[in-house]
Amino acid sequence: MTLACPSCGSKNLRFAHRKSVWEILLSVVGYCQVRCRDCEHRFQDGILVPVSLYAKCPRCLRTDLADWEEQYHYPPRWQQALLHVGGKAHRCAVCRHNFVSFLRRKSEFVPSWKVKQQQQAAGASVEKSGEHSKPVPPEKERERTVA
Repeated sequence: MTLACPSCGSKNLRFAHRKSVWEILLSVVGYCQVRCRDCEHRFQDGILVPVSLYAKCPRCLRTDLADWEEQYHYPPRWQQALLHVGGKAHRCAVCRHNFVSFLRRKSEFVPSWKVKQQQQAAGASVEKSGEHSKPVPPEKERERTVA
């Protein structure tokens, strides 16, 4: 996406709704309509080939995707049919839209708070001494945090 509005130079942008059949066809190729939130200028921007090789959210066109399972989400019949034919279930991490695509996702989205939580859990449960690493008993872990 363009980093700034061509009219006012603002970086406060959002995706605009597609208004015509032409704009819908362009969105399939990789061009999207963008609107500046400051001056309300509407313009077109291209997200070209490197991103279009991967699955992207049909609502916000982002590639921060995770998976969802059929047992936790009840998709419409046409999505169920696509899943049985080989489609992959994706969920957008930003707008939380569930959709089915035949393209693979770029990488699994992991929120930053979850990464920090996993790092803290790994660092707290293992005490490294020399070559060997052994689990730390909870009593010693409390003593270490108090001291």
